[in-house]
Amino acid sequence: MANNPQALYREGMVKCFCDVNYDVDCGVRLLREASDRGVIEATYALGLQLICIESRASEGYRVLQDLDVIYFEEGFDVITRCRRVTNRMIADIWTTSQLEPLKRVYCPCIDDPDRCSYCFWNYEAEYLADLLERRNYGPLPIS
Repeated sequence: MANNPQALYREGMVKCFCDVNYDVDCGVRLLREASDRGVIEATYALGLQLICIESRASEGYRVLQDLDVIYFEEGFDVITRCRRVTNRMIADIWTTSQLEPLKRVYCPCIDDPDRCSYCFWNYEAEYLADLLERRNYGPLPIS
């Protein structure tokens, strides 16, 4: 597994989101390693996981800055791909865990995710939390 960044990503997702093997610290470590090795979906999942942990939220926003750069260079397709891969991964694992996005604080952008990275990533965290909640009530459609 150590030489395969995709395997690190998959195991990190299982550790973060599957109650059977639930170990967020280990999952975050695995996702970070996969992200450091270029797995963009791992960067996405890692950042969203971290911004939902109050004590690590600022670390999560720093992680997601890497995706901001890719997003501005390649367009929204990269985020769509991350969402799709995350959706499939969560559909494939037995998950009953949940994310609780942090309560949002005032942002001077007036809640405009098209212009504000902070608001954009908060909306993505809410999307992932909703995805997990829907998964807890039955299988997800694979898109």
